[in-house]
Amino acid sequence: ESERLAGLPPEYFLPLEDFDAVGHMLQCLPEEGLGESYLAAQLDQTQDVLEEINSKLSARVMRSYGAFVHGMAQVQQLKSDLVLTAIQCRAARKHLSRVETGTVNPGLNILARLRRKRALAE
Repeated sequence: ESERLAGLPPEYFLPLEDFDAVGHMLQCLPEEGLGESYLAAQLDQTQDVLEEINSKLSARVMRSYGAFVHGMAQVQQLKSDLVLTAIQCRAARKHLSRVETGTVNPGLNILARLRRKRALAE
């Protein structure tokens, strides 16, 4: 941790829903000596901390960028695979329909006629 972040009260590292930074700063205002120099010092400190946090966040994002790009490439590949699979399924359903119409239904018709003939013969 940097010196700037180490100087912050530990409350600043709580989750957002558990800590109100503005409320904390307002509570910590001194009753006396609240002048322009105090506010300027607080502003400088806040901007220093903000710069430190932004630089850490930027470094973290850049470290994760390669993994992000790789993940997006995998998502695109998966999308392509799913589109190809859907096309193949559609073609297979059409083929099965043709096979059923051309092979199974005539066979069932022949079987039905044979059963009718046997039933009439008995």
